[in-house]
Amino acid sequence: MSEKTEGQPGRQRKFSPVRLSLTVLISAAIVIYLFPPEYSRHWMLRVKCMANLKSLGDAMNRYAEEHGMYPPPKSWCDLLAGRYVSEETLRCPAGKDNRCDYAMNPDADPCSPHDTVLLFESRPGWNQFGGSELRTFRYHKGFNVLFVNGVVRFVTPDEAGGLKWRDDDVPDANLAGDWQGTP
Repeated sequence: MSEKTEGQPGRQRKFSPVRLSLTVLISAAIVIYLFPPEYSRHWMLRVKCMANLKSLGDAMNRYAEEHGMYPPPKSWCDLLAGRYVSEETLRCPAGKDNRCDYAMNPDADPCSPHDTVLLFESRPGWNQFGGSELRTFRYHKGFNVLFVNGVVRFVTPDEAGGLKWRDDDVPDANLAGDWQGTP
């Protein structure tokens, strides 16, 4: 999702939040035009949730660059909210007025394999961390997952068992590839 900048070998330019928002809005407009209203609304909420996870992943990586590791699982929301992301980013738009709808996998670190789950949609709570026991399917008839490599993926209930939560897990190879983003 980055591209080389001309004239500066090795430097990469990341997509800005404005570019990401514009992409999400254009995609949403296309879906509204092509699909019935109920499907469009559901799809837009899922895409916004995916954008939130992507922003949280960028924040986790900035924190790791500064501190050499991801935030401690017991305080990850406290450390990211305000300084790296807004509190709004911690909420799935389908989750109503919850304070946070995501949880951190405590077994993930910046050196984990790229297909290891880092953040995922969960039951509401603040500074939640754990594994598959916290995931929820109620918002999108599946759930969004952010992998260590920054890829965000929508996972159906049938695919959920193939996720990699620890270094020694063997995931389904189709779940964490280069797929970047349309549900």
